[in-house]
Amino acid sequence: MEQSIGEKISEALAHPFVTALQAEGITIESLAKELSKELKANETKVIKVKGGLPAPELTPTGRPKKGSYRTLIKNLMGDSVIAVDMVNWSVRQAARMDAQKLLDLYPAKQVKLSGPGPGGSIPITNFPPTAKSIDEWQQQMEEAERKRMERQSAAPAPSEGGEP
Repeated sequence: MEQSIGEKISEALAHPFVTALQAEGITIESLAKELSKELKANETKVIKVKGGLPAPELTPTGRPKKGSYRTLIKNLMGDSVIAVDMVNWSVRQAARMDAQKLLDLYPAKQVKLSGPGPGGSIPITNFPPTAKSIDEWQQQMEEAERKRMERQSAAPAPSEGGEP
C-alpha cells in the first residue's frame, strides 16, 4: 500500500529527530525500561525524631521489614535520626499517566470552533484539490504564493503624508 503524502511528510520530518535521539541512546526500549522503573519507584525519607525509639521489626535475615525504619543516629542529645523506605506515589502516578498517554487510553480532547457572533459557524471554502504527489503539492503551493503576490502588488499602496 502506498503512503499518503501526509505520512511521507511526517516520516521525512521525524527522521532527523528520531536519529538524534537514538544517537544519544534514547530508544523505545530504553524508554520502556525507565518507565518500568518509575512504576516501581520508592524513596527513603530521613526523619529526626525526639527521644528513643523501639527497635524496628526485622526480617529473618536481620534486615528491617519493608515499611519499617532504620536508625541512623540514636539518642544524640535526646534526638534520633531514622530512615524510612516508602513508596514514591507521585513518581508512580506520573509514570502511570505517561504510560496511559503512550497507549492512547485517554479520550481525545474536543475543541469547539465558532465564527463571529454567538455560536456562528466558520465557513471554509475554496479547498484546493488533494495532491497526489509531493511534486503536485509543491506546484499547488507555488501557484498559491504567486496569486498572493499578484494580489499584494495589485492592491493600492497606503498613502503617506496624511492625505486621505
